[in-house]
Amino acid sequence: MIDGVTNQVSQPDSTGLFGPIAFGISPLSGRIYVADSRDSEVEEYEGATSFLLNSFSSNTPQALAVNPPAIYVADGTGSVEVIDESGKLNLTRVSVANNPYAIEANPVDNTIYVATQSAAAGQAGGLVALDGASNAVTANYTVGQTAVPARVPAPNKIAVDASANLIYVANEVSNDVTVIDGAVHSVLATIPVGTLPSAVVLDPIHCNIYVANFGSGNLTVIQPSITGPGVCFSPAALVFGPQVVGKTSAPQTVIFTNIGNSTLSVTSVVASGDFNVTGTCAPVSPATSAPIAPADNARFRRRPRRQLRAFALALSRSRTTQAGALKQSYSLGMVCCRRPRNSP
Repeated sequence: MIDGVTNQVSQPDSTGLFGPIAFGISPLSGRIYVADSRDSEVEEYEGATSFLLNSFSSNTPQALAVNPPAIYVADGTGSVEVIDESGKLNLTRVSVANNPYAIEANPVDNTIYVATQSAAAGQAGGLVALDGASNAVTANYTVGQTAVPARVPAPNKIAVDASANLIYVANEVSNDVTVIDGAVHSVLATIPVGTLPSAVVLDPIHCNIYVANFGSGNLTVIQPSITGPGVCFSPAALVFGPQVVGKTSAPQTVIFTNIGNSTLSVTSVVASGDFNVTGTCAPVSPATSAPIAPADNARFRRRPRRQLRAFALALSRSRTTQAGALKQSYSLGMVCCRRPRNSP
């Protein structure tokens, strides 16, 4: 671990680690989760002290994704294991498909995407969608070919554009990227890239996709093509930790950029419930809308006034009681813009 202020290196309690292959940090609790493939465990550490809190038995963990308050582990033996960071010590196992080796979450609609390897050389791979609320499988997609067995670790094989609900999967054997529309559960396109695409990453400001091609030694840039105004949120979701009732937390900033080819007009930004919003995208009197030209961006900040568990720009968030138990859900309205369907 590296201290971001002092740049000093510290070692967590690693007495139980024999083959760490993936890790994630929860923005909700600050805890660190480490997938140990050799010891078939997932270790939970306290972020502030690096103290080992718990060990969860896992079937050969290969990848890990954090979507508070849940941690998702692709175990490599045909299932996804779910850890509830609110204090439950038992794993929930969800059967998916052959050798899940990469995993990513869309925090806006609470969907988890799991990449599974090709059943045999030359065959298509798969992508499984899980509902984060029920842990049920909601969709199965056919994507390009993977190596057999799949190469791990593969932390960037899936990229999620949460603001557009688009999912990108790098297929290293078929040398292409599969684009999936998460809203309508369909494959939009298969885009040829370089050879052996090993990683795919989203640019959160402009929503461009960058693909690292290991075999050909170059990058492929995938740019969304939008007729009319289009919005890219950065980030697409915010997570707030526990907040004292009656106090205001530090604000978090969201930037949205017009990535379309015409002016975006913003009429209002509305925060509901316990949220407060400040920013520059509201119209200034006597105008009735605030224009944002193509490639321009606006910033606004949201802050909760009471104790909150999570917040997302897709009209959802959760509130907790003082004891920390999930109490009920609220909605957050953002009536300033709508992004048209995005086609690569």
